[in-house]
Amino acid sequence: MNSLIEVRDQIRLSLKEVVAIVVSGIQHRFLRSTLTMSVILLAVAFFMSMLSESVFIKSTGRAVQAEILERKAPTLMLRRMFSKPSTKILRKHLVQASEAELARMSVFTGTHLEDLQRLSQQCQRMDRYRSFFQKLDVGKRLALIGKRKADAIYIHLQPEKVWKEFLKALDPMHSVKIPGKVEEFRGFLDRFDTFRKEFSAFHLAWNQSIELFSLEAEKLMGTPQEEEWIRGANEEQLKTFVSLATRFHFDVELKFAEKMKKSFRDEHLKKEMLKSLNSVEGRRMWAKAFRTKHDLDEKIERLSDPRATGVIKGFSSDEIVLVKGIFDYDKHLGKLSDALVGKTELEGDALLSKRQIFLLTISFLVCMVGIANAMLMSITERFREIATMKCLGATDGFILTQFLVEAAIQGVVGGVVGMFIGLSLSIFKGWFLFGGFMFENLDVGGLTMTGLISMVSGILLSMLASLYPSWSASRMAPMEAMRIE
Repeated sequence: MNSLIEVRDQIRLSLKEVVAIVVSGIQHRFLRSTLTMSVILLAVAFFMSMLSESVFIKSTGRAVQAEILERKAPTLMLRRMFSKPSTKILRKHLVQASEAELARMSVFTGTHLEDLQRLSQQCQRMDRYRSFFQKLDVGKRLALIGKRKADAIYIHLQPEKVWKEFLKALDPMHSVKIPGKVEEFRGFLDRFDTFRKEFSAFHLAWNQSIELFSLEAEKLMGTPQEEEWIRGANEEQLKTFVSLATRFHFDVELKFAEKMKKSFRDEHLKKEMLKSLNSVEGRRMWAKAFRTKHDLDEKIERLSDPRATGVIKGFSSDEIVLVKGIFDYDKHLGKLSDALVGKTELEGDALLSKRQIFLLTISFLVCMVGIANAMLMSITERFREIATMKCLGATDGFILTQFLVEAAIQGVVGGVVGMFIGLSLSIFKGWFLFGGFMFENLDVGGLTMTGLISMVSGILLSMLASLYPSWSASRMAPMEAMRIE
């Protein structure tokens, strides 16, 4: 009589139950798990430290630049209103101009907006090509364009014969790539003479508008010293000045005019105070009051001393405090700018330089080897456990899932701890370099994103490094595993 063998459906565990088994196993092998997590922690801490430091540098750098430009804005606007720009400066204006600024330029000069947009695009192309030729090493540059510079390059390359020679010299230089397509560069050269004529007409129209504005402003101010007039102007005079500037499409409002007035007053006060401190009488009185001689920087540092009030004649204590604050803030911005030197070479939205990416790649590879080695050692210690599970019905997929989940949990723990350690290190370094200015201009969104990237990197790093050990564990034959001591 044939006996029937009953084969029951295999029990399948839920992910929650698998995680519970894995957590229990990690607790039993805490030291081995700690070793794996330590490797992940170090890699993530290094990664997070680099990323967050880049965020701090970028946000602080942008804030410092914005603050410097903000302080220079009144002087730059006055220069733009009354000075005739060179062709180089006007081209730079066209390259950097927004659509709204192009519209104002169009009305200011009487140039059609479409023509101005085309000029702006041509100036942007010229910037890219100039940068391309400037970055060439001397040998390649001489072979392609000789010793020519700026516009002479484009004029030289226009003839068909010279263009063919240029392409022939360029052909073996495989590492040299012209921005965009070669056909685009040829089209730029063909339109270069037209561009120069259109730009010259625009430059002439700009200068004529500046002359007309200067004549109108002279009627209002009655003095060639625009700064002097603005810092002494009353509210009605400022409103008249704003009205005149608006008529010529300069972006000046009453609030900005008041800011110009204050800025020019402060600057004048600084100059007068420095002049007083540096005069013969000022030096004599300072030496008498402080019983010693100081250089100009030391005198500025001691402006808050009550004795300085009696030395600097013609200035109230409030004015002295104001000038001291201005000098201190200028010094603070200078220190921040010095701290940023050499640290803002990242382009665009990039968070890491090529050198940093190379270092991270090497460190991640080393960490993956360390994690894989730790996991292989863990599997070696658990041969009998794996064999027992297989004898009880565990499938290859279950064993693979178990080890990958274990790697993921270790990656989460190591990633979170490493992220906080790396963030703490970069915050300490940033505070040392930039002080409170860094926290005032903190890019919270960018920092949150770098934290998430670091944690996900830790999890992926752990799981990728554990793929081979997990796969080898899942493929083990039960009997072979049971025989291993």
